[in-house]
Amino acid sequence: MKGQKSKWRALSLCTVLGSTLAGCGASPQNISSPSGAQSASQSEAQSQALGGQQRPSQTSSASEGGASKAQPIAPSYTSAEESFALWLPGKPTELVRQVSVPGAGLVRVRTISLSTPKAVYVVVPTSVPESVSLSNPDPFLDGVQAGFVASSRGKLVSSKSIKLGQYPGREIVVSVGASKITVHIFLGDKRSYQVMAVLPPGQPITDAQTTKVLDSFQILSR
Repeated sequence: MKGQKSKWRALSLCTVLGSTLAGCGASPQNISSPSGAQSASQSEAQSQALGGQQRPSQTSSASEGGASKAQPIAPSYTSAEESFALWLPGKPTELVRQVSVPGAGLVRVRTISLSTPKAVYVVVPTSVPESVSLSNPDPFLDGVQAGFVASSRGKLVSSKSIKLGQYPGREIVVSVGASKITVHIFLGDKRSYQVMAVLPPGQPITDAQTTKVLDSFQILSR
């Protein structure tokens, strides 16, 4: 288990920040960089094609003990392959890379990002091994959290349990200099998702646009 946690720490620091960091090995290799934005109607059609309905997100203030329900937000971007959807205030860039991870070799990673004046929004879906359990998510979530804080060279401001329907998660806020990063980490079926907002100095983490982006995230039924 210790080795597995180290693997996921390394993966988070190599992929989430989208840069070459110490301990990551070779530089990421770009495979493709298509645009992946889709309309809300396309999102709904792809969700139906997957044989299920989109799961509405819970509010980011939901805790492990109970979750407050929010009205679903219509997504503007859907990834049928990675089984998620969310609303973004513009057309994102999709980048597929291969990242060298110690102990795991080359790992194929897709990142979806959008830069706006208020924040940079990034989604990183990642496959996880079958040994990672939804019924005991804390070791995995702890590893991703520790890896993110270490890789950003930031300071952990807050950490709390959240849920997205049946899926366990963690919300962390990390300060890096005068900037703050809010990250929602979810453990889904065979995948984990890191949904983050990188906020410039002076931008509140409770900004309406950022709250809408984070709260709109959905894991799609397969």
